Amino acid sequence: MVQVRFEDTSGGLDAAVASMFEAFGGGRGLLKSSRDVFLKVNGIDFKPHVYTSPEVVAAVVRYFQRQGARHVYVMENSTQGNFTRLVFDICGMKKVCDDTGAVPVYLDETAEIPMFLPGLESFVQIPDFIHEHLIRRRRENLYISIPKLKTHSMTTVT
Repeated sequence: MVQVRFEDTSGGLDAAVASMFEAFGGGRGLLKSSRDVFLKVNGIDFKPHVYTSPEVVAAVVRYFQRQGARHVYVMENSTQGNFTRLVFDICGMKKVCDDTGAVPVYLDETAEIPMFLPGLESFVQIPDFIHEHLIRRRRENLYISIPKLKTHSMTTVT
């Protein structure tokens, strides 16, 4: 069952993030055997209001570091002809990674492998990073999506 939770941020982002994850059992309870955390942000572009708030991402990174995470990865595969590395640099996500020690993962720069989709009866290319960490070793790693409430041209697509 999918659960959605909203938090009041008037007491600060760190407190709101902690409260949110505590409601789901707390960071230590969410960490899996590798203690690695993979954060999927939205960053299709660097225009205002189309990417996940870097401040929220920083608060989530800090939270899981305090909870004992070994590595925290911040990943995205920008679309619409953008380079993720450039989007991260301009929107401030790279600075978040530099300041917190999180590892940026530019999925558009990783190698790809074919994956068969039975429902479509065809192959698609997916980043090998995703296959290795979030498919093959999914039971060992924690994956968290930190979406942006969609207000851009890809709203109905993503």
